[in-house]
Amino acid sequence: MLLWFNRLVLVGSAFLAAAIALAVFVVTDMLFDQSAAALLAALIAAWVVIVWYLAPLWQRHSAE
Repeated sequence: MLLWFNRLVLVGSAFLAAAIALAVFVVTDMLFDQSAAALLAALIAAWVVIVWYLAPLWQRHSAE
């Protein structure tokens, strides 16, 4: 059951990351042109993936 809940948390955080990136896109699209908004949203999405997913996996791998 713990593995099932862990998967649900990972899926939920993926949806949260997408919501953050899309909110950044919507706000910056109102302020700047669409290409700048898309670039910033993609950078935010990449940063979230690195910090939330890849850094913990790398830390766990380097600790072993």
